[in-house]
Amino acid sequence: MTAHTDKIIAIGFGSTPERDLCSRWIDPIAAAWPAGAVAPETITSQNLAMKLELISRGSDGSWCDPLVIVAERAATEGLPRLLDALQVQLVPTLVLLKEPGADLHQLESEGIVVAAWDTPAPVLAAMLFALSRRQRTVQRIAVDLRVSRIAQGGVTGEMQRLQDELASAADVQREFLPHTLPEIPEFEFGVVFRPVGYVSGDVYDVFPLDDHTIAFFIADVVGHGVPAALLTVALCRGLQTLERTKDGWKPRRPSEVLSRLNDDLVSRQLSGQRFATGIYGIIDRRTGRVTISCGGHPPPLVVTADSAREVEASGPLLGVFDDAEFDDASFTIEPGQTLVLYTDGVETAFPSTAGFIKPSKTYRQIFSRLGDDVGARGMTVPQAVAEFAGELDRQAGSLHGVDDITVVAIGRRAAVVTQAA
Repeated sequence: MTAHTDKIIAIGFGSTPERDLCSRWIDPIAAAWPAGAVAPETITSQNLAMKLELISRGSDGSWCDPLVIVAERAATEGLPRLLDALQVQLVPTLVLLKEPGADLHQLESEGIVVAAWDTPAPVLAAMLFALSRRQRTVQRIAVDLRVSRIAQGGVTGEMQRLQDELASAADVQREFLPHTLPEIPEFEFGVVFRPVGYVSGDVYDVFPLDDHTIAFFIADVVGHGVPAALLTVALCRGLQTLERTKDGWKPRRPSEVLSRLNDDLVSRQLSGQRFATGIYGIIDRRTGRVTISCGGHPPPLVVTADSAREVEASGPLLGVFDDAEFDDASFTIEPGQTLVLYTDGVETAFPSTAGFIKPSKTYRQIFSRLGDDVGARGMTVPQAVAEFAGELDRQAGSLHGVDDITVVAIGRRAAVVTQAA
């Protein structure tokens, strides 16, 4: 078997003759080579440029042998550009200068070694020998880095695709939410809608059923993210709020609306045990009489200037039992009072002694403040809800909530301004 012979390639820049290049540097380096024989070779700048071009195009493999460049000055014409090309191609290079400047030593961190050209030959031989022996490792690392970049690019592209899909899903979900709230002389409305991610497991709606009736709906799918958001679409499409009579259409009782919605969800046989909580209700505009039905949802509050009263309403979860029965509860919103509906994300949004993770009743105090803003300070419901949203923003960790948050406030005006007035 033929023994392996190392090889070094040398090039002189500027006024360095080839015979001086060999006699003064290359031959002494070859004589001091640490292991076995070494085969020196000189190359012209044109041939070097051509070889680097072929390597960059992938036509000539990679560069393995150490390269020696001898020049009087770092500013020799063509040398800076050559060094840039050598760095890009990871060529193991030793630059010998008559007066090496301190600014060139930064090249050493990028694989190019700079030394004075009067450095002893044994030292130069050791430098080149080390460069030749480490080159295979450098090339393997370079290949690994390229593979990693390609893989990272693929992951980045996939993440961007998922991000675009989530943004599209958010746009679709917003189509099922009211773009504006009704403008009704006797009542005013305010909403806070804060998904924990792109899409929400919460959904709400406020809409007139006829000339005398307002309907409202709020629901919270257990969990959040895309699976929960998809179920909110089913919730919105499953609301059957009117029934046909011989005289036309009339509003269904809230308990019947929830019962039909529950039957629709159960019939879909949703995977992953997906279910929801919700409240549906109607309001008589003339009297302020409210009738609601609850499906496992946190009970609403009636807030005034000095209190926050919980409405007694309970019922089974939506989408679990096909024989679930729902009840109606009725009460009256007096002028100046506000009905507040919310999802359970509010319960973990405000701090308690146990921190933010466990539910607390702190939000009750904030809702009482909302009633005071409307009842005593003369704010409109939208203004008071905006104050609540600001209070929510001021909570620690508000940008990284643990659950979707939705609040719907329905306030009965203390006095109705007539069109003539």
